Amino acid sequence: MLNLLTCGFHCWYQGERSRAEIGFELAKGYWGKAIKQEALEPVIDFGFTQMGLVIIEATVEQGNGRSINLLRKLNFVRDSESREKLVYYYLL
Repeated sequence: MLNLLTCGFHCWYQGERSRAEIGFELAKGYWGKAIKQEALEPVIDFGFTQMGLVIIEATVEQGNGRSINLLRKLNFVRDSESREKLVYYYLL
């Protein structure tokens, strides 16, 4: 079985300001083909409409330009940066 893409939510906090972090990874041979964007759009929609999320968060390594660009295309907003060279994003 070929596993070319995984994506989903973790760290789901329920309540008035329900939120979860979205994670994703794509097999290297498929990078640059817009597969992640196509797959993440319905997952994000599911998070807001079915899970009742108010905020979706994402964390990316500083040097991962493709994932940073993907999050921008999906309208995520850059939040902050950590000492571990991670960049935090959120989507409302």
